[in-house]
Amino acid sequence: MRRVLIACPLLALWAAGCSGGSTATISDSGPVLGTIPWTAPEQATYSVSQGDTMGTGTFSILAGDNSLVFNQKFDIPANQVTDEVTVETDPTTLAPIKVDRTTVDVDPDINRTCEATYGDGNVTVLQKEKDQKHTDTVSVPTTHYDAWTDLFLWRTLNFSEGFRTRYTDVLSCNPRKSEVITVVLEVKGRESVTLPSGAYQAWHLKVDSGGSTQDAWYNVDPPHVLIKYDNGAQTFQLTSVQ
Repeated sequence: MRRVLIACPLLALWAAGCSGGSTATISDSGPVLGTIPWTAPEQATYSVSQGDTMGTGTFSILAGDNSLVFNQKFDIPANQVTDEVTVETDPTTLAPIKVDRTTVDVDPDINRTCEATYGDGNVTVLQKEKDQKHTDTVSVPTTHYDAWTDLFLWRTLNFSEGFRTRYTDVLSCNPRKSEVITVVLEVKGRESVTLPSGAYQAWHLKVDSGGSTQDAWYNVDPPHVLIKYDNGAQTFQLTSVQ
């Protein structure tokens, strides 16, 4: 189980990123970014499950110097694994600037770091594992987002039943390879979601990318906190937000 959690990390969202994905077929993103609903700082915690393996996740939004910083940290006590990603973005457009990822395992041979730096029309990804280094440079379109910000980005949608759009996403700091993919979003409607932390009215968002279908539920009221997320392998459920 530990190998699965690292190869397709808990916050990696995309089964597409673990199964090959698909190259983006659009040159620029559609109307994805709406109104930014949160006020930084913000922190939400989640229970994370994959079969019988349980962990916790923390999503944080922080105001940096001329930037907005998204942080996701996951802890799997049973496997002694932590996986943390920090993404620095433009505070207005959420365009990615830099990604840093660190995976720490009780087995030091699995420890991995990654740094992705966005430049003019490309992103350079440097991954380190043990004594090995690997660098990828991937071309990106003018308007793009980083996959590690997706669960935050989707909170800005102009939610309404039947709303549908597509955009260009960059799978950076992916264990296999970095690539550009197309993401299709559709708001299915409002649903009631009951969790141990309470009952919520939420927008149900269907996500399709590279043949992978995922589901996310966001609170209908601003700041549209993520209530539940299911990527087919792992499930996140909100436990608290502040």
